[in-house]
Amino acid sequence: MNQRTYRDFDLAIEDLGQGHYRARVLDAPAGQARVDFDMPFSPLELENFLLKIGRPRTGVRRLESPEAETARAFGERLFNAVFTGEVGTSFWRSIDATEQQQSGLRVRLRLHDAPNLVNVPWEYLYLPTVNRHLVLSTWTPLVRFTDLPVGAPPLRVEPPLRLLAMVSSPTDYPELDTEAEWAKLDTALDPLENAGLVTVDRLPNASLHALQQVLRRRPPHIFHFIGHGGFDEQAGDGVLVMETDQKRARHVTGRELGTILQDPRTVRLAVLNACEGARTSMTDPMAGAAQSLVAQGIPAVIAMQFEISDLAAIAFAAELYGAVADGLPIDGSLAEARRAVFGSGNDIEWGTPTLYLRSESGVLFDLPPTSAHPVPVVEPPPEVTPVPEPEPEPEPEPEPQPEPEPVPEPEPEPEPEPVPEPEPEPEPVPEPEPEPVPEPEPEPVPEPVPEQEPVRGRLGWVALVVAGVVALAIFAVLRFTGGDEPTDATTPPDTDIEVTEPTIPGAPEVEVVDRAEVFAVPVDGDITIDGAGDDWGFLDEAYSLIHESYREANIDQRRGEDSPGLLGLAFDDEHLYLLVVVEDDVYSNDNVGNQIWRGDAVDIHLSNVADPPFSPSPTEIQLTMTPRDAQGVPAFAWFVGTGADNFQDTSEPPEPPLIAGNVEDGAWILEAKMPWSLFQLDGPPLEVAAVFSVFDNDGEVMSSGRSAQTVVLSNAADAILKRPQTWGTFSADVDD
Repeated sequence: MNQRTYRDFDLAIEDLGQGHYRARVLDAPAGQARVDFDMPFSPLELENFLLKIGRPRTGVRRLESPEAETARAFGERLFNAVFTGEVGTSFWRSIDATEQQQSGLRVRLRLHDAPNLVNVPWEYLYLPTVNRHLVLSTWTPLVRFTDLPVGAPPLRVEPPLRLLAMVSSPTDYPELDTEAEWAKLDTALDPLENAGLVTVDRLPNASLHALQQVLRRRPPHIFHFIGHGGFDEQAGDGVLVMETDQKRARHVTGRELGTILQDPRTVRLAVLNACEGARTSMTDPMAGAAQSLVAQGIPAVIAMQFEISDLAAIAFAAELYGAVADGLPIDGSLAEARRAVFGSGNDIEWGTPTLYLRSESGVLFDLPPTSAHPVPVVEPPPEVTPVPEPEPEPEPEPEPQPEPEPVPEPEPEPEPEPVPEPEPEPEPVPEPEPEPVPEPEPEPVPEPVPEQEPVRGRLGWVALVVAGVVALAIFAVLRFTGGDEPTDATTPPDTDIEVTEPTIPGAPEVEVVDRAEVFAVPVDGDITIDGAGDDWGFLDEAYSLIHESYREANIDQRRGEDSPGLLGLAFDDEHLYLLVVVEDDVYSNDNVGNQIWRGDAVDIHLSNVADPPFSPSPTEIQLTMTPRDAQGVPAFAWFVGTGADNFQDTSEPPEPPLIAGNVEDGAWILEAKMPWSLFQLDGPPLEVAAVFSVFDNDGEVMSSGRSAQTVVLSNAADAILKRPQTWGTFSADVDD
């Protein structure tokens, strides 16, 4: 996309008292100007307009609605009052000058000396001579500019841009449908995630402390808030309603939030989807939540001056973040987002967002040159699986897997060593709700996009207006945190596979138990990690891996023939030892790096807390290991929870595991020696949440033309791999 440039039309308004105002053009292509004017509305007229335009969440308003006519009349009266005399002449001559230069004209509205006009919806300014609203063109954006002594230069970023969402719904406040709004927002950004331009993470809980922790560990570039908001007259500041640890409401002022957000120095944009997020004091223009964040150092803040409907919010977010990822200035990106709302058949809510800016250029990120993100289109699902047809990727490695969704990165590259591949495609993640059927979650791993992030790539949702409900329903049945999403599971996840279990070579008479609670016993003697499995004679019991967590719907239901596994666990002060024996008629893993979950592999999901959250947070680890990858060597991939419904490959682990495997006809074995630090533990745990699984791939081809997992078998009958609360438990049996 061509980088658009803007000239500034700096317009400052001063309150002269008694309803009289002065507008001054401080800087413009056509020079300075000034005019005195009276506000064309009485306070009662303004209040009635706000009530009519700001009706909460009434859905899509069609073109030429009464509200649209009201907004047009309001905007025309406001424009004719202010852009008159010298100011009007300067404005139109500036328009002519910028058109000749093929640049845009950015109207920077400065209201510091007229705080009682901050709550006026200037976004509806209407230009009668050209028959359009000012902000509905990317050539004439309007921003509420804050002139602060410290500049905000663009931040150098290698894609993807990291977006962190906070979804707040405290129990003692009126219930909002925040989960549905989050799901739709997350889904709307699918095309950007799949293209490797944006990653989307969700905080594990909506508290200020949780935000501080994530900012420290994985600072985002964009912060997006969904929840209640308002203006606290006593505090003299806008507030966002966040949560305490008990899910009760906590009012967080803009000053408090700004103190937390500005410290990492990476957050360049905050979007506040909350009621009255843009409202401020009638006497202090910097008292609102958005204004406070700008004053605290956030270069750009978008806040809502009215409630916004779900469909408008989805169209708005998808286009806004797509334009930002394309490198447009934030005001140009916001104009694109407004046009997307307008173009979806919504004739009024494009004026709901307001932009507070302190960046001189409006460019928030210094991004490397890249092609524009994929234009959202309705992507026909292949047969059962509603996944966009994979875009061919120039992958130098022998990976046979076509990427499930369009991703820009030509990697991952085949690695001879067992380390997580640096850049797989963005992972599709499962939608939390609604779930018409138990989710297919063998949560193979989330695949990170170029930098680090996971991100929940879900089904590409551009058909949001036309197919929103259908897409969510289909979406709920699939998805797993790996880059190629498995199709829907047609078999309930708690169904057992009736097969004869394998035996442990060194302990053929060990008692086999079937339960979600597993124990590691102290190591007795030496265990040589060689893939033979003959050093485990001290085991008293081993655990069945036979419960189906996921089955590929496009593969014949060959019940009784899919790989059952047997799990043995031991420990010492420094390490956890694992042995898995799998009965498998076909061994297949043509993947490397963090893609090994696509083939035959062993998977551990382990939390370092006993009571994990609903969605995997940074306290949850996923470790996937295979006895033989596409390079013919043992390999592992290490992932960390994101606070949303996925895991991501962020970096190499603190210390890699030692792995050995043995593949024979009809069976394979994997042994591993893993330092406790892999699971963020200092030593053997008393009890934590965990689930152990076997991923099976028989090399069969699905309707999409690629091979993928046939089935995932786990030790916990009801385990959903992306839902830590459904896992079983793991303990070190220190009493033995």
